[in-house]
Amino acid sequence: MSEHEDTAWFEELYADAEAGRREVPWDRGGPNPFLEQWVKPIQTLIEQYVRLSSRGIRSAEQELSKIEAEINQRNQTRTPYEFLLPSKIPRSINI
Repeated sequence: MSEHEDTAWFEELYADAEAGRREVPWDRGGPNPFLEQWVKPIQTLIEQYVRLSSRGIRSAEQELSKIEAEINQRNQTRTPYEFLLPSKIPRSINI
C-alpha cells in the first residue's frame, strides 16, 4: 500500500463532489447549529473583553500622558530627565 492509498478515497470524494457527481456526507454548508449555540456565549464574552481592554488601554495612555506632562513640567526646574518618558517607551515588547 502506498503512503497516499489510504486517503485516496477522500481526494476522490471531494473531486467528485466538486464536479457535482457526489455529495460529501458531512458537508452541511455551514456551521453545526449546536456548535453555534455553544460558541455564542463565548463570543459575547470575548467581545466584552475586547471592549473593556480597549477602554483600559485608552485609560492607561491618558494616565501616561499626564505623567509625561508632570515630568516635562519638573524638567523645567531641574536637569531634564528624558530617558524613560512614556512617549519614548515602545507600546509592546516582543521576547
